[in-house]
Amino acid sequence: MAAVSKDKVASEAWFLDTGCSNHMTGHKDWLIEFDGSKKSKVKLADNRSIQAEGTDMDCNLLSVGQLIEKGFSVTIKNENFELYDPANMLVLRTPLAKNRTFKTIINTTEVECMKAVSEEKQNWLWHLRFGHLNFKYLNQLVNKGMVTGLPRFDMPDKICDGCLVGKQPRNAFNKSLPMRSSSVLEAVHSDVCGPFDEKSLGGNIYCITFVDEYSRKM
Repeated sequence: MAAVSKDKVASEAWFLDTGCSNHMTGHKDWLIEFDGSKKSKVKLADNRSIQAEGTDMDCNLLSVGQLIEKGFSVTIKNENFELYDPANMLVLRTPLAKNRTFKTIINTTEVECMKAVSEEKQNWLWHLRFGHLNFKYLNQLVNKGMVTGLPRFDMPDKICDGCLVGKQPRNAFNKSLPMRSSSVLEAVHSDVCGPFDEKSLGGNIYCITFVDEYSRKM
């Protein structure tokens, strides 16, 4: 299957193409990293070859083969194209168009917003990986070359909830408490935790614990 159209399509429209070996677009401004030193040619359906560079390309093409190579999977049934990520989560569904092609619209503004959110989450991820180390010291690790592969960080506007709770003082617990139970399951302590910011794999935001007072087993 190859997407061929004589009409000018919307700039955000992408055709899912099984005959395309690589993703292709005529919008250079959409690319985050561009290496102009690499030159290659694209072979067309009529055996003609053209230079794989230029802004005159009307159709944006998503290579199904390249998506599969990255671990994605594809199903085509009931005149619907479905794309699943490596975790088998549905990321795209589009119906068969009148010209027997599969087309989807990708809004570039939304992509930029998602990228900004992703970068912010990445900063907090490094904060957690280094045991809630503050961003000033994280940048010192970068400046002094103490860690390789660590990006520079901007000071966030938000405060880490874990750091805020961890720095709050409280009275010490008693080292010894009177035992009120004389056998297993005579007294069971329970506690409900949540709601958590991140859902579990099953979509849950609460957890509950049970601790037997006599055996101290959970």
